[in-house]
Formats: sequence, structure tokens, C-alpha cells
Amino acid sequence: MALFGGSSKNEKAKVKSVDTKESVEKKESEVKSKPSSNAIIATIITPGTEITGDIKSNDTVHLDGTLHGNVVAKNMVVVGKSGVIHGNVKAEKVVVNGTIKGNIMCSDLEIMKSGSIYQKVDADRMIVDGSIEGEVVSRTSINVLKDGKMKVSLVKTKRARVNGSIEGKIVTTELLEVGTNGVVQGEIVVKNIRTEEGGKMIGSMATYEEPTRGSAPKETPLKRETVKKSPETQAKSTTPKTQG
Repeated sequence: MALFGGSSKNEKAKVKSVDTKESVEKKESEVKSKPSSNAIIATIITPGTEITGDIKSNDTVHLDGTLHGNVVAKNMVVVGKSGVIHGNVKAEKVVVNGTIKGNIMCSDLEIMKSGSIYQKVDADRMIVDGSIEGEVVSRTSINVLKDGKMKVSLVKTKRARVNGSIEGKIVTTELLEVGTNGVVQGEIVVKNIRTEEGGKMIGSMATYEEPTRGSAPKETPLKRETVKKSPETQAKSTTPKTQG
């Protein structure tokens, strides 16, 4: 009887052990099948697709088709080469390879070589290698690369680095840097300027002065209404001199 009883206990123990192993494997399988909390969940509109209406996403929207409507995404909006948006865009980051005909509000904006934007831009930081027509406010910085073109009624930022071209009114509250291939043309309002050999600035120029409490920023005209950087002043950091 003792032997029989002992055998029964061992069998029960073996069954229990098998059940535990299967349970662990099942749990591991369930964990693997669950999507990672860091995984990107994208809404994708393929080429040739045309949508009328607004899109709202908790993550990313990638558009290669045509949208007649607004886009709001918590993470990112990517417009492919064939993508066109007739409407406003709001996201944390916006990357444009195609066309946006509407207002953009974001933290980071990158316009690729084939990208173009029309209307208003409100961003913190911008990289421009494509084209913009409209009005631009970029609170921290703008970097206009060699193929970048901006034709604006106004562009305002703290710091701008220009190796492409800007045409219109430009206001930099800290520094305007014009690179070797850079061209800035129009009404220029700056606090400090740095230019490299070959860089061009053409148009009227004024000194930007920080506003006092309750007043608007001042723009003090320079003596020369037309300014074209000469070789002697290349690659120097200067503060425009005001009228004495």
C-alpha cells in the first residue's frame, strides 16, 4: 500500500509539473503577441487615393494620396512625393516631400527637396530644402539648405542660417547667418549678422531692438537703404549700426 501510495503522489506531482510548464509557455506566447507600447501605429493613405474630410490620429499619418480636409496627429504627419493636402495640418512633427496648401502648426518642420508649402507656418524649428510661399513664424530656428527657397510676406525667428534663398521681410531677434550660397533679399530686420564669402544680402536693413514691457519691437533704419555685402565684411559677425 505504501508503494502504491508513493507512486500516486509522484504521478500527481508530474502532472502538476507539466501543467505549470504549459502555463508558462502560454503566458510567454501571450506576452510576445502583445504589441510594444513604443510601436508606431500609422494611418497610411496610399497613392491614387482621394479623401474628402478630416483625419485625426493618436499617432502618425503617412499620406501619399490626396486629402481635401484637415489633419491632426499626436505624433507625426508625413507627406510623400505624390501626397497633396488641401487643408491645415497640426502635429508634433511634420515632414513634407509633397505639397501642403494650408496652415501648419507643429514643433518640428522638415521640408524635403520635392516638398512645397503654401499659406502660414507656426513652428519651433524648421529645416527647409524645398519651397515655402506664405508667412512663417519659427520661434527657435530656421535652417535654409542649398536648395531651399522661401518667398514670404514675413519670416520671423530667433536664429536663421541661410544657404538657400529668402525673399521678403525677414526678422531675426538674435542672429542671421548667410552662408556661401545664401541670398537674403527684401526688408531685413536683424540684431546680429554673420556672413560668409559669397553670401548676399540685398534690400533695406534695420536693427531689431527688444521690446520694452507693453511696447512693440522697434525697427531702426540704417543710413543706407540698400545694403549689399562687400568682400571686406564677409565672414564677420556684426551688429548693424543705427543712425547717429
